[in-house]
Amino acid sequence: MVDSAPKLNAAVFGLMMASSAFFYAAQMPFSTKLMVKLSRRWVVYIGLAVTVVAHIVMGLDPGSAMGVGGKIGFNILGMSIFGWGLGFILIPLLPEILDAAADNAKAKGINYSDKAL
Repeated sequence: MVDSAPKLNAAVFGLMMASSAFFYAAQMPFSTKLMVKLSRRWVVYIGLAVTVVAHIVMGLDPGSAMGVGGKIGFNILGMSIFGWGLGFILIPLLPEILDAAADNAKAKGINYSDKAL
């Protein structure tokens, strides 16, 4: 009988999520400086390319999906790279997302824009 329960403890999972959040926050100055030099579209393209690299790194460990068996180092590194790339996607697009949500709420006659965050 094969044990299908994940072999991922809470500390390792917390380390993966913390590394992703840390690198997301650490790259914020870089993406804002890059948005001054390039258009938002190209910054988002860079972020998409970085997240593709992160998925490749996480896929280098065969038989491992989010720490289920195998080497956990690839997953921690992949989540760190993923956090870095996610910042290049979300930071340029967040103002547009919030504006679209506010416009949608105004069109429906609902005023939730002050409670969005």
